[in-house]
Formats: sequence, C-alpha cells, structure tokens
Amino acid sequence: MSARTIWWVPRVLGWWDWWFCWQLACDPLVRTMSLDRRKPGLLRHLRWMARWVHGALGGERIAWVIEVPEFTGDDHGVPWHRAGLVRVNTVADRTLEFSIALAAPYRGVGLGTDVIKVMTATAACYWHREVIAKVRPENTASTEAFRHAGYRPIGLGRDRVTVLEWRES
Repeated sequence: MSARTIWWVPRVLGWWDWWFCWQLACDPLVRTMSLDRRKPGLLRHLRWMARWVHGALGGERIAWVIEVPEFTGDDHGVPWHRAGLVRVNTVADRTLEFSIALAAPYRGVGLGTDVIKVMTATAACYWHREVIAKVRPENTASTEAFRHAGYRPIGLGRDRVTVLEWRES
C-alpha cells in the first residue's frame, strides 16, 4: 500500500470477528510488541472475546474493529476489509487505556495515527476521562503513531513499558 489517505470506519466488535481477532493475536509482530507476549490458545482467546464483546454492555470497556473499503471502480457493493482492532478500557477511576493492533497490510501507511486520533478523542469525550497508552520501548512505530496523535510520554510503567498520555489539543 502507498502512503495516501485511507478511508476507514469503526464498528463495535462482535462474535463474528473472532477469526480476525484470532489471526491478529497470533501475528508474530503483534505478539512481539504486545504487553502479553504469550500466543493465546483458542480457549483463552474465546474467553478474551467474551470479556470484550460483553464488556461493552457494562460501559467499562469497548472494542472496535477498523474496516477499510476496497474500491473496485464502481460505487455500489464496495467490500469492506477488517484492518485492525482498537480497545479502550477503564484502568482507574478517571483513566482509560487505549490500544491498537493493525493487520500487516495496513501498518506503516498512516492508518494507525488517524485511527488513534479519532478514536481517542471519541473515547475521551464519551467517558470524560484521561486516556493513556502503554507501549514497549522497542515498538518505535507505535510510539511515533501515538506521538503524532497527540500523546506524550509521562514515564515508565510496570515491566518498563513507556506510558503515554493523551492531551486534548
């Protein structure tokens, strides 16, 4: 993919997304950069899906699947492809934690930064809370995407991960 504007839409995670999330969770780069580097077994993954799909009902966490269109020349019946996953959950009384994972074809083209900007502002506005992200120090691409989206490093967290905080600009 070339560096260009990528149209995308978020939609709430549903059970029908289990296979996409499983593939994303098993992606070697996603595992390497994840805070939990263990490859999930199928049962563990389905439990994770249940927490995130049903967690949205309680308002303490929500996950969105990011979809991008495949433009084929005609303007009806445009197929959509899953490109990534965004998760936001409450980690403290006034703090949300934001995370993102993109499928391989959508990394490095600016999609992550765009999604982080819009979805962080959406979450902060909806929940009226501060937003943080935790990134492994070696994950420079993710750190840069968060910085370009308005996050600033505020220190090191547990396991020596970089903690970044979003400030409304």
